Amino acid sequence: MKKGALIIGLAFLLAFTLASLLPESTPGALDIWMLNVGQGESVFIHEPDGTTILFDGGPDDSVLQELGSVLPPWQHTINLVILSHPHADHIRGLIDVLQRYTVQAVWSSGTIIDTADFRTWIHLLTTLHIPVRHVHAYFQEKVGDANLEVYHPLVDMVGQEPEETHDGDVSVKLTYQSFSFFLAGDLNEDHENAMLASCQPPKCSLQSTILQVPHHGSATGLAVSFLQAVNPEAALIPVGLNNTFGHPRPEILAKLATAGIPVFRTDTEKRIHVLYKDDNVSIDTETGEHLTFGVNVPFVPP
Repeated sequence: MKKGALIIGLAFLLAFTLASLLPESTPGALDIWMLNVGQGESVFIHEPDGTTILFDGGPDDSVLQELGSVLPPWQHTINLVILSHPHADHIRGLIDVLQRYTVQAVWSSGTIIDTADFRTWIHLLTTLHIPVRHVHAYFQEKVGDANLEVYHPLVDMVGQEPEETHDGDVSVKLTYQSFSFFLAGDLNEDHENAMLASCQPPKCSLQSTILQVPHHGSATGLAVSFLQAVNPEAALIPVGLNNTFGHPRPEILAKLATAGIPVFRTDTEKRIHVLYKDDNVSIDTETGEHLTFGVNVPFVPP
Protein backbone atom coordinates (compact mmCIF):
# COMPACT_ATOMS: atom_id res chain seq x y z
CA MET A 1 0.00 0.00 0.00
CA LYS A 2 1.28 3.44 -0.87
CA LYS A 3 2.22 5.76 1.97
CA GLY A 4 -0.47 8.34 1.08
CA ALA A 5 -3.25 5.76 1.03
CA LEU A 6 -2.04 4.37 4.35
CA ILE A 7 -2.16 7.82 5.98
CA ILE A 8 -5.68 8.44 4.65
CA GLY A 9 -6.79 5.04 5.90
CA LEU A 10 -5.37 5.68 9.35
CA ALA A 11 -7.05 9.09 9.45
CA PHE A 12 -10.45 7.54 8.66
CA LEU A 13 -9.85 4.86 11.31
CA LEU A 14 -8.95 7.49 13.91
CA ALA A 15 -12.03 9.57 13.08
CA PHE A 16 -14.27 6.50 13.32
CA THR A 17 -12.71 5.52 16.66
CA LEU A 18 -13.19 9.00 18.12
CA ALA A 19 -16.78 9.14 16.93
CA SER A 20 -17.52 5.74 18.45
CA LEU A 21 -16.30 6.95 21.85
CA LEU A 22 -18.72 9.88 21.95
CA PRO A 23 -22.38 9.70 23.03
CA GLU A 24 -24.68 9.00 20.11
CA SER A 25 -26.26 12.25 18.91
CA THR A 26 -29.69 12.51 17.36
CA PRO A 27 -30.04 15.00 14.50
CA GLY A 28 -32.71 17.60 15.18
CA ALA A 29 -32.86 16.82 18.91
CA LEU A 30 -32.42 19.01 21.97
CA ASP A 31 -29.89 17.40 24.30
CA ILE A 32 -29.52 18.35 27.95
CA TRP A 33 -27.03 16.78 30.31
CA MET A 34 -27.04 17.24 34.06
CA LEU A 35 -23.34 16.67 34.57
CA ASN A 36 -21.97 14.56 37.41
CA VAL A 37 -19.79 17.12 39.21
CA GLY A 38 -20.28 16.01 42.80
CA GLN A 39 -21.83 18.33 45.40
CA GLY A 40 -22.51 21.17 43.01
CA GLU A 41 -24.39 21.86 39.83
CA SER A 42 -23.64 21.98 36.11
CA VAL A 43 -26.09 21.56 33.24
CA PHE A 44 -24.96 21.45 29.61
CA ILE A 45 -27.39 22.11 26.75
CA HIS A 46 -26.82 21.28 23.08
CA GLU A 47 -29.50 22.66 20.79
CA PRO A 48 -30.52 21.22 17.41
CA ASP A 49 -28.76 24.06 15.57
CA GLY A 50 -25.51 23.39 17.45
CA THR A 51 -25.82 26.21 19.98
CA THR A 52 -24.27 25.30 23.34
CA ILE A 53 -25.20 26.61 26.79
CA LEU A 54 -23.60 25.80 30.15
CA PHE A 55 -25.54 26.58 33.34
CA ASP A 56 -23.08 26.64 36.27
CA GLY A 57 -19.86 24.68 36.48
CA GLY A 58 -19.78 22.75 39.73
CA PRO A 59 -17.17 22.86 42.51
CA ASP A 60 -13.98 21.87 40.67
CA ASP A 61 -12.45 20.91 37.32
CA SER A 62 -14.49 17.69 37.07
CA VAL A 63 -16.75 19.68 34.74
CA LEU A 64 -14.00 19.49 32.11
CA GLN A 65 -14.02 15.69 32.10
CA GLU A 66 -17.81 15.69 31.99
CA LEU A 67 -17.88 18.11 29.05
CA GLY A 68 -15.28 15.96 27.33
CA SER A 69 -17.69 13.04 27.60
CA VAL A 70 -20.51 14.84 25.79
CA LEU A 71 -18.58 17.03 23.34
CA PRO A 72 -16.20 16.01 20.55
CA PRO A 73 -12.56 16.91 21.28
CA TRP A 74 -12.48 19.38 18.41
CA GLN A 75 -15.29 21.54 19.81
CA HIS A 76 -13.77 24.36 21.84
CA THR A 77 -16.59 26.93 21.89
CA ILE A 78 -19.47 27.38 24.32
CA ASN A 79 -21.91 29.99 23.09
CA LEU A 80 -23.37 30.99 26.45
CA VAL A 81 -22.42 30.42 30.09
CA ILE A 82 -24.99 31.24 32.78
CA LEU A 83 -23.83 31.69 36.37
CA SER A 84 -26.70 31.21 38.80
CA HIS A 85 -24.76 32.66 41.74
CA PRO A 86 -21.12 32.89 42.83
CA HIS A 87 -20.92 30.22 45.52
CA ALA A 88 -17.97 27.88 45.02
CA ASP A 89 -20.06 24.82 44.14
CA HIS A 90 -21.44 26.69 41.10
CA ILE A 91 -18.66 29.07 40.01
CA ARG A 92 -15.37 27.26 40.60
CA GLY A 93 -15.77 24.85 37.68
CA LEU A 94 -16.66 27.77 35.41
CA ILE A 95 -13.23 29.24 36.08
CA ASP A 96 -11.72 26.10 34.52
CA VAL A 97 -14.21 26.31 31.65
CA LEU A 98 -13.19 29.90 30.84
CA GLN A 99 -9.57 28.78 30.71
CA ARG A 100 -10.23 25.73 28.53
CA TYR A 101 -13.05 26.80 26.19
CA THR A 102 -13.85 29.86 24.11
CA VAL A 103 -16.90 31.31 25.85
CA GLN A 104 -18.77 33.78 23.68
CA ALA A 105 -21.12 35.32 26.28
CA VAL A 106 -21.99 35.18 29.98
CA TRP A 107 -25.21 35.88 31.86
CA SER A 108 -25.28 36.61 35.59
CA SER A 109 -27.33 38.70 38.00
CA GLY A 110 -24.39 40.99 38.75
CA THR A 111 -24.38 39.95 42.42
CA ILE A 112 -20.92 40.23 43.98
CA ILE A 113 -19.21 38.31 46.76
CA ASP A 114 -15.82 38.73 48.42
CA THR A 115 -14.13 35.42 47.61
CA ALA A 116 -10.99 34.41 45.73
CA ASP A 117 -13.10 32.42 43.26
CA PHE A 118 -15.22 35.44 42.41
CA ARG A 119 -12.18 37.70 41.99
CA THR A 120 -10.62 35.15 39.62
CA TRP A 121 -13.90 34.89 37.70
CA ILE A 122 -14.10 38.68 37.20
CA HIS A 123 -10.42 38.83 36.23
CA LEU A 124 -10.88 36.17 33.55
CA LEU A 125 -14.03 37.78 32.16
CA THR A 126 -12.14 41.07 31.86
CA THR A 127 -8.87 39.78 30.43
CA LEU A 128 -10.61 37.46 27.96
CA HIS A 129 -13.00 40.26 26.89
CA ILE A 130 -16.08 38.07 27.34
CA PRO A 131 -19.35 40.02 27.00
CA VAL A 132 -21.42 39.87 30.20
CA ARG A 133 -25.15 40.56 30.42
CA HIS A 134 -26.69 41.16 33.83
CA VAL A 135 -30.20 39.72 33.89
CA HIS A 136 -33.27 39.63 36.09
CA ALA A 137 -36.97 38.83 35.66
CA TYR A 138 -38.47 38.90 33.05
CA PHE A 139 -35.63 39.27 30.59
CA GLN A 140 -35.90 36.84 27.70
CA GLU A 141 -33.97 36.15 24.55
CA LYS A 142 -33.89 33.54 21.84
CA VAL A 143 -30.56 31.74 22.02
CA GLY A 144 -30.14 29.40 19.09
CA ASP A 145 -33.38 27.45 18.62
CA ALA A 146 -34.54 27.87 22.22
CA ASN A 147 -36.10 30.71 24.18
CA LEU A 148 -34.55 31.58 27.54
CA GLU A 149 -36.61 33.52 30.06
CA VAL A 150 -35.24 34.67 33.42
CA TYR A 151 -37.62 34.28 36.39
CA HIS A 152 -35.29 35.23 39.26
CA PRO A 153 -34.02 37.53 40.70
CA LEU A 154 -37.08 39.73 40.52
CA VAL A 155 -35.06 42.97 40.75
CA ASP A 156 -31.79 44.33 39.40
CA MET A 157 -28.97 42.97 41.58
CA VAL A 158 -25.98 44.52 39.80
CA GLY A 159 -23.24 45.45 42.26
CA GLN A 160 -25.18 44.23 45.28
CA GLU A 161 -23.65 41.96 47.91
CA PRO A 162 -26.67 40.56 49.76
CA GLU A 163 -26.20 38.83 53.10
CA GLU A 164 -27.97 35.85 51.50
CA THR A 165 -26.10 35.29 48.23
CA HIS A 166 -28.97 33.16 46.93
CA ASP A 167 -31.09 36.33 46.75
CA GLY A 168 -29.28 37.01 43.48
CA ASP A 169 -29.79 33.48 42.12
CA VAL A 170 -30.45 33.43 38.37
CA SER A 171 -33.26 31.00 37.53
CA VAL A 172 -34.04 30.38 33.87
CA LYS A 173 -36.76 28.60 31.96
CA LEU A 174 -35.61 27.14 28.65
CA THR A 175 -38.37 26.51 26.10
CA TYR A 176 -38.02 24.69 22.79
CA GLN A 177 -41.18 23.80 20.86
CA SER A 178 -43.48 22.06 23.39
CA PHE A 179 -40.65 21.21 25.83
CA SER A 180 -39.42 23.31 28.73
CA PHE A 181 -36.78 22.94 31.44
CA PHE A 182 -36.71 25.04 34.63
CA LEU A 183 -33.17 25.69 35.88
CA ALA A 184 -33.71 26.82 39.46
CA GLY A 185 -30.18 27.06 40.83
CA ASP A 186 -30.30 27.46 44.62
CA LEU A 187 -33.73 29.02 45.15
CA ASN A 188 -35.33 28.80 48.59
CA GLU A 189 -39.02 28.89 49.49
CA ASP A 190 -39.04 32.67 49.99
CA HIS A 191 -37.71 33.13 46.45
CA GLU A 192 -40.21 30.64 45.08
CA ASN A 193 -43.13 32.36 46.80
CA ALA A 194 -41.99 35.75 45.50
CA MET A 195 -41.89 34.34 41.97
CA LEU A 196 -45.37 32.88 42.37
CA ALA A 197 -46.71 36.25 43.46
CA SER A 198 -44.99 38.03 40.57
CA CYS A 199 -45.60 35.51 37.79
CA GLN A 200 -49.26 35.92 36.89
CA PRO A 201 -50.58 34.35 33.66
CA PRO A 202 -50.72 35.29 30.88
CA LYS A 203 -47.64 37.40 31.71
CA CYS A 204 -45.64 34.28 32.39
CA SER A 205 -45.91 30.65 33.40
CA LEU A 206 -43.66 28.59 35.64
CA GLN A 207 -45.02 25.33 34.20
CA SER A 208 -42.17 23.25 32.81
CA THR A 209 -41.70 19.74 31.46
CA ILE A 210 -38.70 19.10 33.71
CA LEU A 211 -37.63 20.79 36.95
CA GLN A 212 -34.14 21.05 38.34
CA VAL A 213 -34.90 20.68 42.03
CA PRO A 214 -33.70 23.81 43.87
CA HIS A 215 -30.56 23.84 46.02
CA HIS A 216 -29.58 20.19 45.57
CA GLY A 217 -32.70 19.02 47.38
CA SER A 218 -32.14 21.18 50.47
CA ALA A 219 -35.03 21.45 52.93
CA THR A 220 -35.05 25.23 52.35
CA GLY A 221 -36.50 24.87 48.85
CA LEU A 222 -39.35 23.33 46.87
CA ALA A 223 -42.49 24.80 48.37
CA VAL A 224 -45.52 22.68 47.51
CA SER A 225 -47.17 25.65 45.79
CA PHE A 226 -44.08 26.16 43.63
CA LEU A 227 -43.96 22.47 42.70
CA GLN A 228 -47.64 22.60 41.75
CA ALA A 229 -47.05 25.68 39.59
CA VAL A 230 -44.16 24.07 37.72
CA ASN A 231 -46.05 20.75 37.52
CA PRO A 232 -43.14 18.85 35.95
CA GLU A 233 -43.19 15.42 34.35
CA ALA A 234 -39.82 14.65 35.95
CA ALA A 235 -37.37 16.20 38.42
CA LEU A 236 -33.57 16.20 38.33
CA ILE A 237 -31.37 16.73 41.40
CA PRO A 238 -27.70 17.77 41.10
CA VAL A 239 -26.12 16.39 44.27
CA GLY A 240 -22.92 14.73 45.51
CA LEU A 241 -22.67 11.19 46.80
CA ASN A 242 -22.59 10.99 50.62
CA ASN A 243 -22.48 14.78 50.92
CA THR A 244 -22.23 16.31 54.40
CA PHE A 245 -25.48 18.28 54.02
CA GLY A 246 -27.74 15.24 53.78
CA HIS A 247 -28.99 16.36 50.35
CA PRO A 248 -31.47 15.54 48.98
CA ARG A 249 -33.49 15.81 52.18
CA PRO A 250 -36.11 13.09 52.83
CA GLU A 251 -38.91 15.67 53.06
CA ILE A 252 -38.07 16.94 49.57
CA LEU A 253 -38.10 13.42 48.14
CA ALA A 254 -41.41 12.86 49.93
CA LYS A 255 -42.95 15.93 48.27
CA LEU A 256 -41.90 14.66 44.85
CA ALA A 257 -43.15 11.14 45.59
CA THR A 258 -46.50 12.43 46.82
CA ALA A 259 -46.85 14.39 43.57
CA GLY A 260 -45.99 11.26 41.57
CA ILE A 261 -42.96 12.87 39.93
CA PRO A 262 -40.10 10.58 38.81
CA VAL A 263 -36.77 11.68 40.28
CA PHE A 264 -33.29 11.36 38.81
CA ARG A 265 -30.21 12.34 40.85
CA THR A 266 -26.53 12.56 40.06
CA ASP A 267 -25.30 11.07 43.35
CA THR A 268 -26.78 7.63 42.65
CA GLU A 269 -27.32 7.73 38.86
CA LYS A 270 -24.37 9.90 37.77
CA ARG A 271 -24.66 11.89 34.54
CA ILE A 272 -28.26 12.36 33.37
CA HIS A 273 -29.17 12.82 29.70
CA VAL A 274 -32.46 14.39 28.62
CA LEU A 275 -33.32 14.20 24.92
CA TYR A 276 -36.30 15.90 23.30
CA LYS A 277 -37.41 15.36 19.72
CA ASP A 278 -40.77 15.29 17.96
CA ASP A 279 -42.74 15.90 21.18
CA ASN A 280 -41.12 12.95 22.91
CA VAL A 281 -38.76 13.07 25.89
CA SER A 282 -36.34 10.39 26.97
CA ILE A 283 -34.28 10.48 30.16
CA ASP A 284 -31.30 8.15 30.51
CA THR A 285 -28.70 7.94 33.23
CA GLU A 286 -25.14 6.69 33.28
CA THR A 287 -26.24 3.80 35.50
CA GLY A 288 -28.95 2.61 33.09
CA GLU A 289 -32.21 4.14 34.37
CA HIS A 290 -34.60 5.11 31.58
CA LEU A 291 -37.87 7.01 31.19
CA THR A 292 -39.76 8.02 28.03
CA PHE A 293 -42.90 10.12 27.77
CA GLY A 294 -44.72 12.34 25.31
CA VAL A 295 -45.19 16.07 25.62
CA ASN A 296 -48.54 17.52 24.68
CA VAL A 297 -48.43 20.48 22.34
CA PRO A 298 -50.07 23.47 24.09
CA PHE A 299 -53.41 24.56 22.62
CA VAL A 300 -53.17 27.92 20.87
CA PRO A 301 -56.53 29.67 20.33
CA PRO A 302 -57.22 30.65 16.69
